[in-house]
Amino acid sequence: MRLRIEFRSDIRPFRIPYNYNHILSAIIYRRIADPDLASELHSANNFKFFTFSQLNIPRRKSFENFLLSEDGKFYFFISSKHRAHQKSC
Repeated sequence: MRLRIEFRSDIRPFRIPYNYNHILSAIIYRRIADPDLASELHSANNFKFFTFSQLNIPRRKSFENFLLSEDGKFYFFISSKHRAHQKSC
């Protein structure tokens, strides 16, 4: 399974910190519909059952401390080979 997740912000331009990976993973865990599955995935010590890409920001500018999405639009991909995760998102 591979999903494209799109974001659109009402705030334009929209600032994105360079260290957004932790924020993005927290959003993913919070959006998993099954709380037990989310907890199991989060507490797994080794293999994570999904991966996610870096943010794709088509209209961006780079600054010293952040990225700027000029139109407030950006997206990423989340991938998993497990069917249980498909039903839970």
